Amino acid sequence: MSPVGENDLAHTTYRLSNEVFALAQQAVDGSGDKTERELKARELNAWLDQQFPAIRQASVRDPGLMKAWSDARLELSYILSGGELSTSSRLAQYIAERKTATN
Repeated sequence: MSPVGENDLAHTTYRLSNEVFALAQQAVDGSGDKTERELKARELNAWLDQQFPAIRQASVRDPGLMKAWSDARLELSYILSGGELSTSSRLAQYIAERKTATN
């Protein structure tokens, strides 16, 4: 992914955060192709790393950007670790709801 202009940064960050959440849900559910999911996760992780300085700066005007970035990073770590690392609060809630639904 290429760098984005500041005007598009917030939109792209929120969109990617939601995309990562969907990937993490697939990991929890065991759905989709694991290899493709991990490749996509690595690509998104690299983009988030690259954009962190701009996101940090833009978060002064939009504090939600850091939350979106942090959620995505935690969820990507969860995916890439095979579910071994801690996750975001939103994915933890998803996991808890799945457990409740299956009991």
